[in-house]
Amino acid sequence: LMHKMAKKYYDFPLYRAPYSFVGTISGKLPTLLLAGFFGPAAVGFYTLATSAIKAPSNIIAKSFGNVFYPKIAKDYNHGEDVRKILLKATIVLALVGLIPFGLIVILGPWLFGFVFGDEWFIAGEYARWMSIMAYFSFVGGACWKTIPVIKMQKFALIYAVITTLLSAATLYVTATLFNDDLLTVASFCILNSILIVFKMFWVLRKAKS
Repeated sequence: LMHKMAKKYYDFPLYRAPYSFVGTISGKLPTLLLAGFFGPAAVGFYTLATSAIKAPSNIIAKSFGNVFYPKIAKDYNHGEDVRKILLKATIVLALVGLIPFGLIVILGPWLFGFVFGDEWFIAGEYARWMSIMAYFSFVGGACWKTIPVIKMQKFALIYAVITTLLSAATLYVTATLFNDDLLTVASFCILNSILIVFKMFWVLRKAKS
C-alpha cells in the first residue's frame, strides 16, 4: 500500500520542495533589487505596500482554500468535471476582489498618506501597481488550490522558474535604463500580472482535459 501511494503521489516531493525554494527566491527579488538600486527608502515603501495588500487578502484566501480544496479534491477523485466548480469559484473571487483591490488602485496614495502619514504617500503609488498583481493572484486562488489535485506540480515548478528569471530581468533592466523606482515596481507588477493570467488560463484548460 505504501509503495502504491508513493508511486501515485511521487510528484509531491519531487516538485513541491524545489517549487517552494524558487518561490522564496522570487519573493525576495523586488526587495533585494530595490535596495541595491534605490536604497532602503524604496524597500520601506515596497514592504509597507506589500503588508497592507496581503494581510486582508490572505485571510480571505485561507478561509476560501480551507473550504474549496477538500471539495474539489473529492469531486476529482469521484471522476466529476472539476472545471465547472473551478470556473464558478474563479468568477466569485473575481467579483469579491474587485472592490478592495479597485479602491487601492484608485485611492492608494491618498489612503496611505491618510493612514500612515504624508511621508508614506509614495508607498500608496507602489500599492496601486502591486494591487493589480495581487488582484489577479487572488482571483487565481481556486486554480492554485487545484494544481496539486490535477497533478500539475511539474508545470507549477517550470512556471515559477520562468517567472523568477523574467522578473529578475525586468527589475534589473528597468532600474538600469530608467533609474526610476516607481517605474521599476510598475514593470514588475505588469509582467507578473500577465504571467498570472496565463497560469490561470492554463490550469483551467488542463482541468477540462
